[in-house]
Amino acid sequence: MGFSIRKVYERFSFYGESFKIGGDYEFMLRVVHFGTIKVEYIPETLVIIRVDGISSRSVRTRVQAFIEDMRAWRMHGKKLPLCTLLLKRLKKINQWVFANRNKR
Repeated sequence: MGFSIRKVYERFSFYGESFKIGGDYEFMLRVVHFGTIKVEYIPETLVIIRVDGISSRSVRTRVQAFIEDMRAWRMHGKKLPLCTLLLKRLKKINQWVFANRNKR
């Protein structure tokens, strides 16, 4: 079956508006992790995303993103796995350092 954004949104709805930072994260959990959408690796760059988004701007926004991540898992009746928590935080530290280094 081919990829169809419209079909995904019709089936799973849109981003949760109660999330200020992690709406996309909760949407991906709902669609891919807890849903039935099959994901496959595509070995080429399709999108380039800035690394200095709102969740990477300060320690306060990082904490808010962490709280929203936990809430996203809880609203689906699951606990945020420790390995997911650690890997996501380590990746964000690298993004934050890279983004701030380029601002100089």
